[in-house]
Amino acid sequence: MTIDITQIGDSKFSINDILSDNYTGTIKEMIDSLVKVKHGFTVSESMTDSFRGPNIVTNVPMIKPNTNLPGYVFTVRPDLNMSKNNLRIDRKMAPLLTDKENSIMRAIRCILGPQCMMPMPGFPNRSELMPYISCPLIDKRYPFIAISDNNVRTLTGWPSGQLGVRRSAAGILKEVHIMADGPATYKGDFSLNMSLNSMKGNPLMYLYYYWILYIGMVYTQSYGLMPWPEYLSNGRMDYTTRIYRLIMDETKTYVTEAAMTGYAIPTSIDIGPYFDYQSDNYRPYVDKTVEVEFACSGVEYLDEIIIKQFNRTVEMFQPFMSDKYRSKQLIKVDKRYQKIMNNKVYPWINPISRELEWWCTPQNWKNSASLIQLADLNNPYF
Repeated sequence: MTIDITQIGDSKFSINDILSDNYTGTIKEMIDSLVKVKHGFTVSESMTDSFRGPNIVTNVPMIKPNTNLPGYVFTVRPDLNMSKNNLRIDRKMAPLLTDKENSIMRAIRCILGPQCMMPMPGFPNRSELMPYISCPLIDKRYPFIAISDNNVRTLTGWPSGQLGVRRSAAGILKEVHIMADGPATYKGDFSLNMSLNSMKGNPLMYLYYYWILYIGMVYTQSYGLMPWPEYLSNGRMDYTTRIYRLIMDETKTYVTEAAMTGYAIPTSIDIGPYFDYQSDNYRPYVDKTVEVEFACSGVEYLDEIIIKQFNRTVEMFQPFMSDKYRSKQLIKVDKRYQKIMNNKVYPWINPISRELEWWCTPQNWKNSASLIQLADLNNPYF
């Protein structure tokens, strides 16, 4: 006796067929059929079925959980006036004037003051007024603060927009009518709290300390520090940043969700607790973190403008990342080579596929030629 149990697509299945040696269907079809009879849904179609109609058997469907990865944090470099003449005005900024190119202080100066390393779009070439400086630790064409972004433990405080609602006065029967009364986007101010790994030499503590110190000096102008002239004439702030958050799919290939602040300003760093003393703690700084608070204005979620602004920021620092030059002047790093080219690439979000692409210069590719050849041997370690 053959007992028909279900029909999936154009195929009919029965218990006898499934249990016999003559079954010609796939294992996937067999499992789907058995699960459909037992629980009321199929393993492969549980997600699409959940969209289609009601779950009348009230069983919890086997929907795949959200396995997206945390992704990345990108903090845009500010454009502080880190010229020698400006820093010499106040003694507190003097450590940044070191001539040691491989030092942490030189790296901080270059990160916070990109115009000390090269001309920037929309600004004059300053080579006649001051010599451009260099630092082997910093890629002057990279637009984000790598040393900070690579060491973020947590970044919390992102606000949720709430639709404004207007409520009428209660009627005789206490009935209340409601209607929308405002946008669902969030344009107000809020605070983001960033926790960073502490490391030997305290580069992150120094970086944010000097950044915040500079902001206070420029604002009060009592110390004489000044932003670049173009910022003064246009009434612009040179010390702001923007923080991007990219959430990735489980393969870490595609951007699934994105957010960005309108603009942000670092306002505090917990430098005080660093000087607390405990005689019984031989290594008190091993587990310490660097805590930074940002004051932010406005936020955007899941907006295509985030991708455009992200790519535009990259192009400002590295012009070869523009659509006109990217494929001609740079090399897209395939996934199997990404470990080799780690820390030597520029990000770019494909606006159509949303793939987070990584591009490198031909020189960096050439320098890694031997490792690339090793990866081409299908070595399991790659």
